[in-house]
Amino acid sequence: MFFSLFANENNQIEKIYNKPAQIDTKNASKLILKGDFIYWRAQQIGLFTSVFANKQVDLNKIAPAGNINKIEPNWEPGFKIQLGYKLDHDSWDTNLNWTWLKIKKSQNITGEADRDNDNGIFLLPLWGSGIRGPITNQYFLDRTLNLASSIDSILKIDLNILDWELEKDLFLSKNFSIKPFYGVRGLKIDQRLKMDLVSFNSSGALIRVPHAIKPRSDFLGIGPRGGIDATYDIFKNFGIYAIGSVSFLYGRFNCKYEDVYEQNSRLPFEDLINIRDKFYNSISAVQLASGFNFDFTLVNKKAHLIIQAGWEFNTLFSVNKMQHYQYRYEDENFYRENGDLTLQGLTVNARFDF
Repeated sequence: MFFSLFANENNQIEKIYNKPAQIDTKNASKLILKGDFIYWRAQQIGLFTSVFANKQVDLNKIAPAGNINKIEPNWEPGFKIQLGYKLDHDSWDTNLNWTWLKIKKSQNITGEADRDNDNGIFLLPLWGSGIRGPITNQYFLDRTLNLASSIDSILKIDLNILDWELEKDLFLSKNFSIKPFYGVRGLKIDQRLKMDLVSFNSSGALIRVPHAIKPRSDFLGIGPRGGIDATYDIFKNFGIYAIGSVSFLYGRFNCKYEDVYEQNSRLPFEDLINIRDKFYNSISAVQLASGFNFDFTLVNKKAHLIIQAGWEFNTLFSVNKMQHYQYRYEDENFYRENGDLTLQGLTVNARFDF
């Protein structure tokens, strides 16, 4: 009876144990090479620039109205590169992944002003003081209305992610497998915004005011990352996949806010405001992806090819720490953003096991 119970217990353990789903190839070097083409769009909270304002001299007031003007980046291409190795111990794989994406967006917002009557629809800048006294007419100086007729903005985001991970493929059924993974993520992201303002001179002619507002927020950090990659085979070489991961990063923010202007053409640019701040803080990140999966064996099973195409969604929480003044500097309205950065779009990749 004792031996019968022991045998039944072993049978139950064998049923519970998940058979490794690691890809085996003949005469393999155990190397893994993977490349991704990404076509993503960024959405950053806090990238507002101005709001339209209706100004009338006789009423001596401004009336903000309409939608807030904000920078919305375009779709941009990027890439991922992965180099991995199949370990002999317990059918685990180890991988090193690099993700690169560069975003640049230019924007011009123009109001509709009446230069003869000094009325019309202007722009009320929401970052810093819009108009500098030495290069504007007396009307603005008397009323200290920080208005502009046009704002040119440029946003730049440079993203680099380096992931090291251990992973293991496991069959849960004949057609369904999961791949738990965990490891370490390193993140370097530089975010820079520049705004040039345009106004009227005293003669009523449009000129480009040499006045630039330049906030930036850079982050360099490291932390743990973990998640699951699941695959379901629908047909022989075709299936669907889904990926979910979360990471927690701790690192240093390097933030700067600068406002420079030129009083006249004979004088160099001067720093009106130049504020720097370096501090340590933590952020978190979430990744979700899903799409279609195609796999093939090549060269008499000496190599294996997997092609995937799908949609990927990433959010970096609280990564925008740009600091800035709002309205007049004399009012001491100083703010620090705490916005999230969302990256989403098409991801197409090919993986070779050989």
